[in-house]
Amino acid sequence: MVRRLLFVALGAAAFLAPGCADDGGGGQVSDLAPEVASDVDAGPGDAGGGDLDAALDVAPDALGDGETGAPELPDEDVPPERICPPDVTGCFNGGLLICNKAGVAFERRPCDAGLVCFDGACVQCGTDADCEGSERCTDHLCQVPELVILTEELEPVLQGAAFAQPLEATGGEPPYAWSLDEGVLPSGVALAPDGVLSGTSTQKGEFPFFATVEDQGAQSRTVALTLRVVANGLTIKTVSPLPQGKAGEDYSVQLEALGGTPPLFWGVSAGALPVGLSLSATGRIEGQPEESGLHAFTIKVFDNADQPLVAQKDFELPVVIAPLEIIGDNPVDLFVTKLFSLPLIVVVSGIPVPYNAQLTAKGGKKPLHWSEQPLPDLVKGIIPKGGLPPGLTLNDDGSITGGVTDPNLAVSITIPFTQIALSGFVFSARVEDDQGVPFHDEALYLIPTVPLGF
Repeated sequence: MVRRLLFVALGAAAFLAPGCADDGGGGQVSDLAPEVASDVDAGPGDAGGGDLDAALDVAPDALGDGETGAPELPDEDVPPERICPPDVTGCFNGGLLICNKAGVAFERRPCDAGLVCFDGACVQCGTDADCEGSERCTDHLCQVPELVILTEELEPVLQGAAFAQPLEATGGEPPYAWSLDEGVLPSGVALAPDGVLSGTSTQKGEFPFFATVEDQGAQSRTVALTLRVVANGLTIKTVSPLPQGKAGEDYSVQLEALGGTPPLFWGVSAGALPVGLSLSATGRIEGQPEESGLHAFTIKVFDNADQPLVAQKDFELPVVIAPLEIIGDNPVDLFVTKLFSLPLIVVVSGIPVPYNAQLTAKGGKKPLHWSEQPLPDLVKGIIPKGGLPPGLTLNDDGSITGGVTDPNLAVSITIPFTQIALSGFVFSARVEDDQGVPFHDEALYLIPTVPLGF
């Protein structure tokens, strides 16, 4: 069976010596149809079409003088074997990989200049990396993003103490130019063209103003801000909302205050931090948030003076669910998906050697749920036999357990257009998170084999 599967796969790998034909659109199309010996009679237990060695054997007395040992081919035409679903497309080396209308050959078609192949189509961009300069990929088009001011609140500053706070923006076409649009800053403080608000204030109080930023493409935005200058005492300077967290991922932020006698001591006075996060006495919030949403709470801080100073402030902390993505070792791009390699399996004929492996993913709402899936259509023509073999089970938590007793179940193939050779068990898996409308991701896996027989 392994020889037969290898024969079919090597037939598919005949694309490695393509001939070129005109695609009708001015480009070159490679006809990648493999020649498959479909006329071989199937033997017992070989649904693939018989034993390859037997198909090439010729009895000595069947040869005349001067004849070679090549087998005589039948006179009738044998239709080529279907290897892929018609018109299914994928991507390979920046161009299209297309199964022709008969389903018996792959065609390679380059994308036009300036386009890339993404998800089976030629587009201007698939990711931001396909765009130039400050452009970003939006709906597969490279576009200059909208200019947005990120700074919404300023930290308080101490009267008579030097400080520097940068105003921040994103999008547009950097570099940016900042200016004071309306309002008056305290004496000793100025806003520089690079957006840094700095100086030493000789006044205390609150100073509202409007700041405007302009990019190189003539986009401009204005924001209303207030600089608060305090004389002494204790003030929490960290601004709200706090940096965004992602459910299930590490989070850490240090709260800061002005004034007071160190050390300072921090605590939550109202509300609650997101489940999975904690606040240390030194003012660090850290952990792994478990639930998404906008979480509101009040933080209190007091100093170490004989008569302690106290300050408190309301905060919001947004937590989002990160995109769900399968991760693993040695990923290989396989036309329409990624293929990951799992630990080696030892297969001994008749003896189920225990095997354990774990599929992994990041992001999503926990717990995650795993299941085996059919191979993608475009991959079926390249990998003639897929799926976990009898004896192995993919569990809901992503663990693979069991043992295999038949080395002949393994598949040996060479991936077309590459030097990648695979030997083992190839299967597809899907992971979903625990949301009402779940995130999901799919990938191929290879369990490499060491077949042993006695």
